[in-house]
Order: sequence, then C-alpha cells, then structure tokens
Amino acid sequence: TFGAGVSFEHTYLRVLENNLVKNALPVDIIKSGVNGYDFDQYATYFKEKGYMYSPDIVLIGVVLNDIREMTPELLRETQLMHERLLNKEANGNVEEEKKAFAEKIMYVCRTCRALYDMSEVLSVSKERVAHDTVYFNTIINGEWENNWDNFEKRLKLFIEDVKSRGAVPVFVLFPQVEQFRYNQEGPLLPQEKMMELASSNDVLAIDLLPYLDTPWYKEYYLGGDSMHLSVEGHNKVADILQEELLKRNFIQ
Repeated sequence: TFGAGVSFEHTYLRVLENNLVKNALPVDIIKSGVNGYDFDQYATYFKEKGYMYSPDIVLIGVVLNDIREMTPELLRETQLMHERLLNKEANGNVEEEKKAFAEKIMYVCRTCRALYDMSEVLSVSKERVAHDTVYFNTIINGEWENNWDNFEKRLKLFIEDVKSRGAVPVFVLFPQVEQFRYNQEGPLLPQEKMMELASSNDVLAIDLLPYLDTPWYKEYYLGGDSMHLSVEGHNKVADILQEELLKRNFIQ
C-alpha cells in the first residue's frame, strides 16, 4: 500500500481516487500505508489514529508476511535483513584490489563500464529473486502452517474494531509471484484461509491473484521483485478495486 519503488501519484490508492473522481464519484482516500509495516502495526495505527478520520470503508492490504506477530526483536531482524539485501555485496564481498583493477579498466573503456554496471544490476536482481524464493517458502511452510490460529484471532479483533466504529472493512489480498501458475505455482493456502475468514465474518475480500497471474505478470512488478508493484501493477490494482467496489455498491 505504501508503494515502494513508485511515486505517490502512481500508487494504486491515488490512481483509484483519481479514477473515481473523474467518473463523478467524489471520494477522499486517505493513504496510510507505511513502508515495512505489518498487520499488527497498521491495526494499531487504525486503533490509535486512523479512526479519527471517520472512514466509511477501511481497505486493508494483506501480504503473506502479515501473519507474523510483530515484536521488537522481529522488527530489528527484519530491518537487518533488508539492509543486507540492499547491500550489493550481501552474497560474497569483492576484494578491494579487484575493484580497483575493474575501475582502471572501466576508466579507459566506456563500453566496459556499461557492461560492468549491467552485470551489477543483474547480480542484485538474481540475489533478490533467490531471497524472495527462500522468504516465500519460509513464510508459507512456517508461518501460515503453524501460526494461522493466532493471526485469525488478531484479524477478528481488527474486524470488530473497524465495524464498531461504523466503518466497513475490506481485505485486499496481495499474492507473491511464486504462487503464479506461470511461475512456480506455489501453494494458495494464505488466500484460501483469508477468503474463508472473510466469508465467515461477513467481510469483503478481494483476491488479486487471479487478476495478476497472467503470462505477462512480470510487467506488474518491479524488476527482480516478487512483491512490490510497478506503475503498471498499481494501475491494474486500481482498476480491479474500482470494478469490485462499484459492483458491490460499496461506492455510489
């Protein structure tokens, strides 16, 4: 929901708001997503501050790692993991003398510089793909198999809180590309559990997987990333939400 990797104007909530206004449906969407927040953090935000806006609808973007119960230790661990990932030398340091030698070559060869820069980008991209795959398998095999009961309780408390304040909760389920049949076709356990929870609690849940799982799914995500949407992806999600919300008369 924060929209890491794209500008504010290209985030799906901003695009959705603009599209609705253009269609004579005046709405005011308050974008409260924060980069790196998990479910516990934005549930706390709504309880302490979000409700003050008196929303009619509360859209909750759910990604697979939201099942984790956020603790200070886990928060620090997550921060360190992202720091390592963003470091181009995370999987093996390059000796200083090799760097110096490469710099000398590239000083006299612009083509070499371009090729070197490209190889660096590809290396980081491959590292991110490998990281995302391991991360996905860990979340699925560990968290969703073992910690669903705890997450379900926290979700129900959040639903009750939103409804008690006169708002309508809507879950938006974001997949990871590892689940796509055009990629690895990973398990759909998270979506199945979330849809069942939504149904039993009279809550709308919009599963984005069927919409994004196409032969050209890579266009919807940032390069080498299995979670964060590109500009095209944000536009696609905005169109999906508009269609679903209008179809159910959530917006009139």
